[in-house]
Amino acid sequence: MLLPPDQARDARFRFAADGVVAERAHDAVLLLRAGPRTERAALAEALDGREAVVGPALSWTEVPEAVRLAERAAELLGSAPAPMFVEDHFAALALRGEPGALAALSTRRLAALDGLRPAQREQLLVTLESWLRHWGSRTAVAAELYVHPQTVSYRVNRLRDLLGPDLDDPAARFELLLVLSQRPPG
Repeated sequence: MLLPPDQARDARFRFAADGVVAERAHDAVLLLRAGPRTERAALAEALDGREAVVGPALSWTEVPEAVRLAERAAELLGSAPAPMFVEDHFAALALRGEPGALAALSTRRLAALDGLRPAQREQLLVTLESWLRHWGSRTAVAAELYVHPQTVSYRVNRLRDLLGPDLDDPAARFELLLVLSQRPPG
């Protein structure tokens, strides 16, 4: 998380048991260990009224990428009197060419398909991309994929089971299409 330099001391006091604060020339970086205090609701409450950019929750080996994404989000969106969560802006960052944002968005949006066999996952991803591009037209998807419309219905129902309400959320659909359109053919 990025904080204005004048908030470093307070962050050290509040979060000393859960992480480390590194002061830099223009800001302070607060790295927190995963736990109940790092969940979004708890951070939003603890940082209410403060300028903070909360980076994505990544592993320790990916800390430089998380800090870079937080810095890019701050550059892109400026500051606000409330904490800004980078994960809310992955799509905007990905559209600006941030590979880390696209990777994090992909992980978040497609995580529900991780447990599938590779061939089954690929089949559903191809169907999902076509379904999104054709605005849910079963006939158009069936024609593009050379399958029966009933097969499209079966696959979309399977996707609904896995992805839930995201298939009806315009923002989630946009993010899914963004992720799928940048995927290597496979």
